[in-house]
Amino acid sequence: MTQRTFIILLILPAMAVALSATSFPGSMIGFLVAIAGVFFVAVPGAAIGDALRQGGVPVTGEQLLWALAGLYALLPLGAAVRHGHG
Repeated sequence: MTQRTFIILLILPAMAVALSATSFPGSMIGFLVAIAGVFFVAVPGAAIGDALRQGGVPVTGEQLLWALAGLYALLPLGAAVRHGHG
């Protein structure tokens, strides 16, 4: 993870809390949404990007976001198929 990415990951939750600070529950919801975004987008994106770059595959941030979007779009489909056969 680059220093720039790390700084953005620190600023993102703070911004979410500041924007939703109308009440304590609102602040907590904003903070949790920001943390979820970090764990479900930034961390997997950085890990996948690092693995691809080490393998010699050049990839951009936009390509990583599309790959993650495709992966997360398939998860409910896989769960639905598995639930139908379970």
